[in-house]
Amino acid sequence: MTTAITRRFALLYRICALVLVAVGVALTASLFTQDANPYVFFTYTVQSNLLVLAYFAVAAVKTLIPPIAPDPQTCYFMLCRFSAPQPIRSAMKYSTRLSDAVHVLVLIYLNQDNGGISSAEIAESVHSNPALIRQIMAELKAAELIESARGKAKPRLAAEPARITLLNVYRAMEGRKPLLHIDTHINPACEAGTNIQYALGDFYARVQDVAERELDGITLADVVASYYEKLAASQGGGSSADGETGAAS
Repeated sequence: MTTAITRRFALLYRICALVLVAVGVALTASLFTQDANPYVFFTYTVQSNLLVLAYFAVAAVKTLIPPIAPDPQTCYFMLCRFSAPQPIRSAMKYSTRLSDAVHVLVLIYLNQDNGGISSAEIAESVHSNPALIRQIMAELKAAELIESARGKAKPRLAAEPARITLLNVYRAMEGRKPLLHIDTHINPACEAGTNIQYALGDFYARVQDVAERELDGITLADVVASYYEKLAASQGGGSSADGETGAAS
């Protein structure tokens, strides 16, 4: 947002500078075509001086604007080199919905025989917004991975942990969305570039198949067992199954 505003100020400065120069040239030309009238000469002189002052005022404002690199998306008509429009590439983003959903399921399992756990308590452990946790829980319920009685806000697993795989959770959160993505913003006129992406897409599909097979072989029970091992190690040993841990992070 700040960069966009800065670019607008920079563009406004260029427009003002061009207008002031054009008006100054017009006034100078008009001065030579007028009769030798002192009043007219004085008027145009004052106007020219005001234009000069205005120009320097705009230049002073420009010094307050931090320097910016030329935006390839915008071709300014003055004081900026022209550039062909480039595709807009957003910053790399990654989804943690699978991780958060597994977090939710494990907490529900650990607490379902101890009075249950609310979405607010889960949100505190995940360090997220309760509304986002409720959305994840709604998707898990739609995928029949959790269930809740009418009028009760504390859910339970809809199946035993050994029957819920990470692939089930991934499908509930991401559907058929691939793990890896090719770049769809390449130059379509470049034959080499397009075929590189097509070739890479074939290998990405193989990676997707392997990843889904691995996810299908890991159950929620495996995650819970590993959780107890990590918990025991962090507490310096001892039995990890002595008691179930709640939503405290």
